[in-house]
Amino acid sequence: MKKFLLLSLLLITGNIAFSQTLWSVTHTSGTQTINGNSVTVTGLNSASSTTYCGIGPYWVGNSNNTSGYMYAFSTPVSEFRIVMTAMNIGEVISIYINGTKYNLSTSNLSSYTGSCTAGNCVIVSGDITTTTASNNGAAASNGQLDIISSVGVDSIRVQHINGIGNGTTFNFAFSGDTTVSIKQPFNDTLLCAGDTLQFNYSVSKKFKSGNIFTAQLSNASGSFASPTVIDTVHSDTAGIMSWVVPSTITPGGGYRIRIIASNPSRISSDNGKNISIGNIMPAKPVANNNGPLCANDTLKLTASSATSGVSYMWTGPNNFTSGLQNPVKLNPLPADGGDYIVTAYIFGCRIKDTTTVVVNAGTGPTGTTATGNTPLCADDTLKLFGTANGTGNNYNWTGPNGFSSNTQNPVLPASTVAMSGDYVLYAGNGNCVSRDTVTVVVKPRPANFGGITNAPICTGETLTF
Repeated sequence: MKKFLLLSLLLITGNIAFSQTLWSVTHTSGTQTINGNSVTVTGLNSASSTTYCGIGPYWVGNSNNTSGYMYAFSTPVSEFRIVMTAMNIGEVISIYINGTKYNLSTSNLSSYTGSCTAGNCVIVSGDITTTTASNNGAAASNGQLDIISSVGVDSIRVQHINGIGNGTTFNFAFSGDTTVSIKQPFNDTLLCAGDTLQFNYSVSKKFKSGNIFTAQLSNASGSFASPTVIDTVHSDTAGIMSWVVPSTITPGGGYRIRIIASNPSRISSDNGKNISIGNIMPAKPVANNNGPLCANDTLKLTASSATSGVSYMWTGPNNFTSGLQNPVKLNPLPADGGDYIVTAYIFGCRIKDTTTVVVNAGTGPTGTTATGNTPLCADDTLKLFGTANGTGNNYNWTGPNGFSSNTQNPVLPASTVAMSGDYVLYAGNGNCVSRDTVTVVVKPRPANFGGITNAPICTGETLTF
């Protein structure tokens, strides 16, 4: 069974104008299809069946119990009529909609003037009750309850909640609902200022002439307490709505949208997914890789952005995708070579960079890794370390200022700030060469400084520095 949040109820006094014909429910258990809607009736706590003064077949409160009836709908509805009679003094009836107790008021309760002449029901503390006996010597007050909900209702329960009285009979009817909903699946959940959001909406039945559909945007936390209108459509049937994201939008990741109909008044459920919306483009990411690689090596992709809080998405050859910032791929093949594109995004604002991967057909050293004793200070000795699996490997380094070395672990004494940068290690075994990179940072030393005091001084004087 679907679950719907009961937001609010639009209540109209007296003989309200239901949007469509009322359909009576007469079965006391099981499921029957009424006007295309599968209605399941369940008796609760020894509820039974009878008719009094032409009203029935539902009887609750018999034997002074807390019996009731539950009505569940395969398609949500929103218009109901409940007519009660033979309500005894002190009996209390509560109404529950979507599992939540609904506080009744005098605005939706009217007198029932059917075949039984008796007193009228009243509202006390949000429930239906009676305080006056009927004119036939027995307590048999009557009442008619009309409800129009602004949201879809998938279950309603009529419940006798106390042990007073000898039972109340009632009948139950609903009208085929007219609802509006945002068409699913809804997948456009990443937006940036300037983007256009377009979505379809559907209706269960045509609305009345002059109806206006209004699309509303929640705040960044999903609340519709003060919604923003993003589109309006004058229509009585399904259609398309759209919105261009303004640059003034507050960035956030919890936006939702819903649709309001005017004739009759209806509120749709929201789109069902959080929408991330941003208005600031992140800094362009820098994409890199550890190629060229050998077919038995490990592909390492790296990405960085000067904007904090960004997320990353990679795409590449052979349907490669990853949501990691620095993904790896084991045992790449030559067919895995090509352009790998990384997208950095924050609340829907996106920017891309590309790195080209080369995978050679031969097999070579695996696990090629370059490291160093970085960071270090100027004048310290820079030490580079190269490792690769296997024996008989040859190593070659390149780096800033034309640096090169064919030593596996080169040592550079008396380092300078200008030696900062990327040092690339190439490891080969005669069949294939793979590489890895280490970024070296050489920091300048502080300038020499001296201390000044007021010495010499005498005993008892203050020494200052």
